[in-house]
Amino acid sequence: MDSFNTGSTAPPLTTRAPNVDTLRDAVSKLEADVKSKGVTLSGRIIHLCHYLPIVSTLQRTPQPDKSIPSPPGTPEHRPVDAEQHTTEKAAGSAPFSWHLTPRRGHTAMHSGIRSLSATHKQVIVAYTGDIHAHAPGVTAPAIVGGGAAAPGVETVPMEKLSSEEKAGLGEALKTFKEEGGQEYPNDMEYVPVWLGDKTARGHYDGYCKATLWPLFHYLLWQDVTNEILSHDGDFKAYLAANLEYAHAVKKIYQLGDLIWIQDYHLLLLPKLIRQHHPDAHIGLFVHTPFPSSEVFRALPRRKEILDGMLGASLVCFQTYSYSRHFASSCVRVCGYETAAGYGTGMGGVGVTPGQSTAGGKVGHLGIDVHGHVVEIMHCPVGIDADRVEMDSRRPGIKPKLEALRALYQGKKIIVGRDKLDAVKGVVQKLKAFEKLLLEFPEWRGNVVLIQVTSPALSDSPKLERQVSELVAHINGEYGSLDFIPVHHYHQHIKKDEFYALLSVADLALITPLRDGMNTTSMEFVICQQQVAYGAGGAGSGVNFEGDVVKESSGGVISSVIEGVKSAVGSVVGTVNTATGSVLPLEEARAPSPLVMSEFMGISNAMSKGALQINPWNLGEVAASINHGLTMDAGEKKQRHELLYKAVTTHTTPMWAGVLVKSLLEKVGGENTAHQTPVLDRALMAERYASAKKRLFMFDYDGTLTPIVKTPSMATPSRATLTALTKLSEDPKNVVYIISGRNGDFLDEHLGHLTGVGFSAEHGCFVREPGAEKGTWSNLTKTFDMSWMAEVEEIFKYYTERTTGSFIELKNASITWHYRASDPDWGSFQCKQCLDLLETNLVPKRPIEVLVGKKNLEVRPIAINKGEIVKRLLYNNPDAEFVFCAGDDKTDEDMFRALCLLRPSVVESQQVIMQPPVSAFFSITPNSTPPELKPVELIIKPDAVFSTAVGLPTKKTLAFWHDLSPREIVQSMLELVGEGNSPDPGLPPKDGEPIDQAATKTN
Repeated sequence: MDSFNTGSTAPPLTTRAPNVDTLRDAVSKLEADVKSKGVTLSGRIIHLCHYLPIVSTLQRTPQPDKSIPSPPGTPEHRPVDAEQHTTEKAAGSAPFSWHLTPRRGHTAMHSGIRSLSATHKQVIVAYTGDIHAHAPGVTAPAIVGGGAAAPGVETVPMEKLSSEEKAGLGEALKTFKEEGGQEYPNDMEYVPVWLGDKTARGHYDGYCKATLWPLFHYLLWQDVTNEILSHDGDFKAYLAANLEYAHAVKKIYQLGDLIWIQDYHLLLLPKLIRQHHPDAHIGLFVHTPFPSSEVFRALPRRKEILDGMLGASLVCFQTYSYSRHFASSCVRVCGYETAAGYGTGMGGVGVTPGQSTAGGKVGHLGIDVHGHVVEIMHCPVGIDADRVEMDSRRPGIKPKLEALRALYQGKKIIVGRDKLDAVKGVVQKLKAFEKLLLEFPEWRGNVVLIQVTSPALSDSPKLERQVSELVAHINGEYGSLDFIPVHHYHQHIKKDEFYALLSVADLALITPLRDGMNTTSMEFVICQQQVAYGAGGAGSGVNFEGDVVKESSGGVISSVIEGVKSAVGSVVGTVNTATGSVLPLEEARAPSPLVMSEFMGISNAMSKGALQINPWNLGEVAASINHGLTMDAGEKKQRHELLYKAVTTHTTPMWAGVLVKSLLEKVGGENTAHQTPVLDRALMAERYASAKKRLFMFDYDGTLTPIVKTPSMATPSRATLTALTKLSEDPKNVVYIISGRNGDFLDEHLGHLTGVGFSAEHGCFVREPGAEKGTWSNLTKTFDMSWMAEVEEIFKYYTERTTGSFIELKNASITWHYRASDPDWGSFQCKQCLDLLETNLVPKRPIEVLVGKKNLEVRPIAINKGEIVKRLLYNNPDAEFVFCAGDDKTDEDMFRALCLLRPSVVESQQVIMQPPVSAFFSITPNSTPPELKPVELIIKPDAVFSTAVGLPTKKTLAFWHDLSPREIVQSMLELVGEGNSPDPGLPPKDGEPIDQAATKTN
């Protein structure tokens, strides 16, 4: 327990740090700096969310003999006390109108998004949610409390909406403005995503809520269902829904847009957007917790989800631990490696390295995805503190607050508000309250728990029954005829009632088992600030706006009062029955303490002020409640000061601003540092057509075929074979595949292509075009290979100590693989082995050590793919066109060999090439080497197309880039006139099928 000096009075806090205006200035300067580096920025931000923040209700005129079936609606948040916005359109001869109202829920996220309208144009792309339709003559609201359709209102299947009605909603959204919000220079633009009913339910009810949500909250599926779930059908719906979002973005995307994707509903979307827009600036924010890799790996489609997320430039989480879990999953599940991030100040404004800020710490983790570094950071969302402060002074709150205080005069009030969801810890809260009454009997009859549980997005009858039984048990055990210790209300609560409960509470009890963010805890702090200090400073007390109004009927407060009256009789002497107002009860008091779970996204920021607990430890929770209820005023004020500072620092405008600033820093730091242009197919076709001789050199794995988990499964596609055949049949072309594969594999899958030349094992073996299968020239036959036995002994030593590792013996090289080992231990052992080899063998033997993807390879010195490229250039000096493609570190040797053809080198001079070292490899000892002379290369620099497969940000020596093997093969088909074939049998798209893994033998 923290100790506090209670001898001083804490003044009201009025500062906001860091300042939002300062952050906006930093963003503006950063944008100018990024633009000065040649990067296009449109000044627009596209946000992709699950739901539009708007409920759409259709009003149709009567149509005889026509009825619309009403399938169950997708559970969703609904508006409360909202103004309607109506737009009328004509659908043929039948007029219709759209009624738009704000959607309840996700207030914090949308508040942050709206705040960006101060500096940027904004577009929200999201699913419409269920479309409701009024029956003829019905004008009541479309929905009632809890999200159910009101009488006379039906849910319209998406398939039953006409194109005119869909277009009408698009027009209505263009003029929609939320009432009561802060005015900004830029209006919000809304783009609806239309999901079919089957897709919407499979996506949300199926994969999101039944698969991802339990897993992310550490509830494996057997914990929440009695049957083993099949995830495949729901995953198809999840993918289909994400594809619909990607298509919607494709229609509106402008070069230079910033794209932010929100939450776990759209985890495949970053990669899908990246496939359409390789240069897009994409960020992903995950609002939920992210589990440890040991839990996440239970997900059947784990790699597809991670690869989808890694399509973003920047992935952000609520806490550092969640970001660390994500990085660990990328390493352990996908086999990727961590890398240093590019950000210099993503955490906030004007911070120094290592300094804790609103967005975490400067200096971020990254994941190296085939040469492209994806940044990982954390930044809690928070709440819109200014708006909550304004709402907490609404005139309807004061009478409700005073009624509650009068009702429980002389008693302490504990307040809790949660969704009735297993992860919210309502059961643990009730058990802890019972523990309090058991172990601290002085509180019996002197403390009440008012627990409001709003309906969850998916019903749980078992949990509802368990909570009801616990409430009945506690009230039966510790209640009496004149006292009820627990008041439980399972219903939605109006804003005035909610803030009245938070204001009157002597203690707030927040006990989620896992939570991305909990706004109740932060709203409680704001309400306590108003009660303790108001707007007038310390000691000024409650300062509500407007006159006192009568208590409205039908709400939670009325239910509390009526429930107590029915149990203990009327409340005497507190309510003025003549005026309906409630008599004031007490002067300003010290702000009440907060008891909160340590498993919340905001817990770190609020750790110093709150009484943090483990909700599973009932004794600890009970003791913390007792401490909070008996806390002296000085400690309350000091704790509240720390809480208020945290809440007013971690606000939604700050969160949104930090996300934009972080993405811009990523754009300016990495993208401008190295941006390889996409392969210019038109230029390549022009140079190809005019060349009298052409040289093609391809890597295999990751270039002509996608990388797969099992190397033996990396077989060429029909289109790949067609392209290679057509290219090699042209007498002007010389075609080679330069691979790390052994000769047997290349003979088996490609050996029938007699017009193609091959290099196996990174240049150790060569099969010339026209040679029969198995006819390989060993370029290392004159080498002293005795070192292989020594290296094998060293590799055996580390294999025995590294579970899952193995040795691969080739004819001229030896490789130690650890991709099946624990990533951290394997990486450590690799470094130890590398150090041993470089210290003891490399100085004494003609070898070099290559660190690959989860492997360590030792090969003869001067044997690499680059030497083969030099050999081919030397043997074909009259080539007027060169195409060379590869995807990983070993292929950089090829690109390095082609660097002598860069424009800066050959613009005004001839290129004279000396005989390459590899030209002498096959000469036997004691024989006379042939006289090899330098040759002049006639190729022009703009006819050299060295192409790296991957993203444009990938670090490479290549002149060009293309995204995947699919694009490489398609380019070759276009060169040979097969580009328009209806079914060319291309390699699958990057991630399609999505279960590919990142291992290769290049």
